[in-house]
Amino acid sequence: MKKLWQRGIFLLLVSAVIFCGCGKGEERKAAEETSGKAQTAPTERKDSEVEKRKKDSSQDNEKPADEKTVEETEAPENPEVDENELFNLYVEINNEMVGYFAEVIGSYFEGVEFQEEFVALKEGDWCRSSRSTFYTNMDKANDLVQKKQQKDDLDEMYLALYPVMRELAVTIDRLEDHTSYEKRKEYHAVIWKDYNEYMTLADEFISRLGEVADAKREETLEQLEAQGYKGAAAFTRLIMTAQEIQMVIHEQVEDDSQLLELDLEVLQPLYDQYLREAGTCLTLMEDPEEMYQEGFPVQSGAYSMIDGSIENSREALMELFERVKNQEPLSEFELNSAFAADGSITKFDETVTDIIDNYNDMLSY
Repeated sequence: MKKLWQRGIFLLLVSAVIFCGCGKGEERKAAEETSGKAQTAPTERKDSEVEKRKKDSSQDNEKPADEKTVEETEAPENPEVDENELFNLYVEINNEMVGYFAEVIGSYFEGVEFQEEFVALKEGDWCRSSRSTFYTNMDKANDLVQKKQQKDDLDEMYLALYPVMRELAVTIDRLEDHTSYEKRKEYHAVIWKDYNEYMTLADEFISRLGEVADAKREETLEQLEAQGYKGAAAFTRLIMTAQEIQMVIHEQVEDDSQLLELDLEVLQPLYDQYLREAGTCLTLMEDPEEMYQEGFPVQSGAYSMIDGSIENSREALMELFERVKNQEPLSEFELNSAFAADGSITKFDETVTDIIDNYNDMLSY
């Protein structure tokens, strides 16, 4: 299951930065007017931030028809939907699907045999619960799509995915309060059915979202450069190059067990480009006044963390190249460890994720 989700992780990273805006200062107003005020919300991945939310069904928060407020009754039947808001919700949902929610699903299958027949491997409450923000974003996106008079193919894919994904999350969350064998067996039947349908629908949604994200990202980069936002453009280019490196790596090999099979000659131009772009970003950050004028929150903790993320990523890529050049395979312990080994693909992937998370945190400051 982990290998299956590697494609999704790459698509998450593509989607997560397409609206890298220009901070929150006055200087970004012109850019916002041009780009439709598009900005990605911060990605939430840290286990310490996990909030549990239990819902019995996808209708939990709906009001009965006779209890609607005056405002709801008088609202236009088909209000205009902010496409940027909806797209950014798709991005956040995608982030969660291939990030923490993938871990939730994985934790469930650690406690049972990966098969249709229910065979328990663990007793009691053994799996994680979904974040409350995941439910909030799922429901909000569904509400917005339902209001659209004209839905595109990405919207239709989400409408097909939503009920399956939500039921899967809700059913896994219910396990915390129902640990009897019969209940677990009952829930497993639902989880197994939803999981298999979910993986197909999720793959379609993620793939299409990645295609749309590529186009939006190029458009956003052009706007940033045309309006003179050097810092935002530099960060965007850095992340774009990092994602291209990830794509080339995962096209060549499946995981770290095949690390030494990487063709470094193919990767070398991207390697050199990434080191240059990382250096450009770090140099720009040495001038906080200029970055402040561009709108970056230079006094924030998020701003102070981004340079460390870039340094770590640059070092991780250099160590990866060195390991492959020297043909030094990862040990069995390193391959199976919960912590990514130096010089591994996993370590580089983690550092790129850190850059994106810290950059999004900075934008939301």
